[in-house]
Amino acid sequence: MKGVHDLQLPNRLVCLAARAISRYEERLQKEKEEDLKKKRENLKKRKAEELRRKELDEITRLSMSFDKQENQLSKEEEEYNNVLNSAEVLLKEATKKLSAAMKAKNDLEIQVAQGMLESSENRMEKGRKGLQTCQQKRNELSKKRSAATVKRKEACGSLSTSGSSVGSLEPASKKAMSEGQHSSSTK
Repeated sequence: MKGVHDLQLPNRLVCLAARAISRYEERLQKEKEEDLKKKRENLKKRKAEELRRKELDEITRLSMSFDKQENQLSKEEEEYNNVLNSAEVLLKEATKKLSAAMKAKNDLEIQVAQGMLESSENRMEKGRKGLQTCQQKRNELSKKRSAATVKRKEACGSLSTSGSSVGSLEPASKKAMSEGQHSSSTK
């Protein structure tokens, strides 16, 4: 009984079979290489997207920091406005006291009124300088906020071009910002 091994095949058929096998192996190798290349590209894209998301999160945190700084500036401005208001009240009282003392020709009352005037001038100067400082800080903060906004827009734009949806990021950042505002308002 003859087996499969005993069959004699023509050399041409054997060569064709060997060539088909080698081409098949080459195609499998190319497919593996393409798959690896695609996996590497996807990994690079994911890493780049993750980096952009981290940048966006950092910018969001920075934005919340700007809000806290702005709230602090508002409190400082309010304090300096109170100083100015109290200086104005003191100035009015000192003016009344001075005119009453001059009519009565009371030197002691005149000196007290002059002291009150000097004190009100000092308070006004302190209030003005404080408000100027606050305004300078507010201008610097505004510039930093604008730069952060530009960075955020760039980060959002680059995320949308990388195939990810920006809309899915915005609710998360808005949620984070609202939580930050909520936590700062409860303090």
